[in-house]
Amino acid sequence: MSKFLRIPYGDYTIETRDGGVILLNTGNENGVVRVTGDLIVQGNATTVQSENMTVRDNIIVVNHGESGAGITLDTAGIRVDRGTNADTFMVFDENIANVIPGGSDGAFRLYIADGGSGSLKGLQTNHINTGGTDLYLINNGTGVITVTGTTDYEDKIFTYADIATGAIDLTGGDNNDGVVDPDTVPNTKAIVDYVNSYFAGVFQDRIEEGTLTKTYVETIDREETGDPSLVQIGIDDVVVSEFYEDRAEIQGIRISDTKIESTVSNSDLTISAPGTGTVRINDTLQLNATPAEDDLLLEPSAPDDSSAGLKLYVNVPKFGDTGLYFVNSFDRRDEIISNNKSMVYSMIF
Repeated sequence: MSKFLRIPYGDYTIETRDGGVILLNTGNENGVVRVTGDLIVQGNATTVQSENMTVRDNIIVVNHGESGAGITLDTAGIRVDRGTNADTFMVFDENIANVIPGGSDGAFRLYIADGGSGSLKGLQTNHINTGGTDLYLINNGTGVITVTGTTDYEDKIFTYADIATGAIDLTGGDNNDGVVDPDTVPNTKAIVDYVNSYFAGVFQDRIEEGTLTKTYVETIDREETGDPSLVQIGIDDVVVSEFYEDRAEIQGIRISDTKIESTVSNSDLTISAPGTGTVRINDTLQLNATPAEDDLLLEPSAPDDSSAGLKLYVNVPKFGDTGLYFVNSFDRRDEIISNNKSMVYSMIF
């Protein structure tokens, strides 16, 4: 039988002894205690032992009544009882320093209460939206970003089979060109594997330094240009050496097999030993007949006079019977006479 107590013209108070207990017992079948007005609990602790709690309010306020600038106790949030394990906390911590320009200190922190400030706990999610601003992942210490726990993460970045052939295409697209996603963040091993695989079959054709006047070494291959392959060395944007398949040209000197010659027509080829040094020839010296095959035909077949010394050359033997001629700075030309001829001339004259 239901009973009603109505107090239409005043308040209703139930008072027990100090420290007493008021029990609203609905029986063994777990009835309902319904409060139609607001419920204010003024004690120091409120314990709810129900297995399912439903809150209609869309925002739960903790640290209510705070009067300071920020959280006076530094942290406020939710504590999770983990039985025999240390409890876990999700709190807003006023002491976490801000690294974003213009931002204020304080951030949410997940941790286990195992002494001190506690050890941090992980957060599982598959999406973080920064609202278009930068994402700051590490703000102090020596930590790194890691993908520990994944399987062959580096193989998800690039497929290395196509790198050596140059088929890799960093513009993206699903065409088996070696790219999973151009926006995927690589890890250390992915970078190392990519570099090793790239340079295993793809090489630089030019090494250079400088901006306005560059110094460089460059390879130029017949397959690319249609011209003979060569390697160029440039100093301050001036080609000083070229190496071909059959010769090398260095600062106006051409070396081909066992031949050394000048690359500049009508220019001298100088061999010198500065100071007190001597130019030595440790073998037979052969002077070919002049003119040489790429020299102009001279009349008579002899070089111009020597303005600074003596020139020796070879031509058809005449009265001297040697074919070895000289011309000096005074334009005096003559054939060096043989021993036999000199003896005959000495007897005649």
